[in-house]
Amino acid sequence: MNKIAKIAGIGTVLASSALVSAAHLNNTKQSAQAEPKEIAASKPQDDTRITYIWNNGNPIPQKRESNGSELPFAITTAMAGAGMLRKREDINKCDKNGNTPLFNALKTLQRKYNDYTEYFFKSCKLDVQNAFKDVIEIIDNPYFDVTKKDSNGNSYISEALNISRKEHQSEIINKLVKKCLLSSTYDPNSVNQFDETDIKELIDYEYYEQAAKLIQLNTFDSAKRYGSGNDSLLQQVVDEYTFDINEEKLICTSLVNKNINNDKYNPNETDESGNTDAMTLLRYGLFDDAKKVMELETFDASKRDQYRNSYIGIVSKNDVIKKNKGINNKEFVSYVVDKVLSNPNYDPNISDDDEYTDIEKL
Repeated sequence: MNKIAKIAGIGTVLASSALVSAAHLNNTKQSAQAEPKEIAASKPQDDTRITYIWNNGNPIPQKRESNGSELPFAITTAMAGAGMLRKREDINKCDKNGNTPLFNALKTLQRKYNDYTEYFFKSCKLDVQNAFKDVIEIIDNPYFDVTKKDSNGNSYISEALNISRKEHQSEIINKLVKKCLLSSTYDPNSVNQFDETDIKELIDYEYYEQAAKLIQLNTFDSAKRYGSGNDSLLQQVVDEYTFDINEEKLICTSLVNKNINNDKYNPNETDESGNTDAMTLLRYGLFDDAKKVMELETFDASKRDQYRNSYIGIVSKNDVIKKNKGINNKEFVSYVVDKVLSNPNYDPNISDDDEYTDIEKL
């Protein structure tokens, strides 16, 4: 056989091999594409069986440990945002540090955001996006329990308020508040390590609309007192009140309306400085709200604060009244005077710490 014939023969063999390899590769690809359907068809219909990870649209069953448990918690936490279908207890399970997957995911999001603001790498920006997606997927999980606390007693809302990126923070807060409203076990009166409720923290971060929604919960106790100062939530809010934020005034009004309809509410209870809610409201010029409290049958108009100021003394030297902040000054002062004088326990001869009586102040 000459050289030309040999070369032709070799070429034929190589071409045949290439055709066979291509056909085999094509069959392999078809099998690989069909396999996810078979796996997906065998996917468990409940949450009691094996965990799945979705990777590029393909479900991958995860192996169990020798003791029959799921993957180690550290691994399942790291994969929390990968679309993982996890058991009910896994989505809310605490690690050895007392953190659930969402607490870890929130901390990771803030850490990734810090990296991005420091280095401005594109990879860091992608990390932020992925970390944010992880957080949202956990919250959206139907088995997610919004009532969980970390080892310091902080709620998810408290932790989410540490997120510095406002648009991410807002979406997370809105989702968490919605979950709180739908939860039958969420307690709006629960406090963190600083003796603050979710409502108080939301107000501090100017989430007034979300705070107002939690205030409307039937389980919210407006009469509860907080901290060593024995402050009411109303006093905590009013003490930070500024006149140019209308939303703050709406929150104060919501709390007052809640109080006057609460059988447990005592309008005469004071904080450590001897201030009642009405006194605090008067000092900040919230006269309409103060009047609602003063109209309660149990209201004692003869009360005085720690400096022996009466309600008359408080309104008579109120800077808001003096500056005429949109109120009929004389009419309101007259209302307070009449209210105080109608109380048989009131003594007009008592002077304050500066030795002024109410008559002298007026």
